[in-house]
Amino acid sequence: MDPSIQLLEIAPGLKDSLVNTGFTIESIVNAGPNEVALALGIESYVAKIIFDAAKKILQENTLLGDPTTTTTPTSAADLKNYLFLSKNNT
Repeated sequence: MDPSIQLLEIAPGLKDSLVNTGFTIESIVNAGPNEVALALGIESYVAKIIFDAAKKILQENTLLGDPTTTTTPTSAADLKNYLFLSKNNT
């Protein structure tokens, strides 16, 4: 079980469903709202709320420099933002 699911600002029942289906914060963001909706059998707008909440947690942890959740830049835009944020954190 991923304890970071409990950090999501969503209803407890949705958190339980995410845990029961094996989702993590990272896998929610990687999967996207459509896949989350299909996996949980929920409306796409609810899955978008879950996705946005997970994305917010990842972004906050990246900004704080948590090495367990910091992602590696995967595109030129990501690399530019990563370098900008890294430069400003020193």
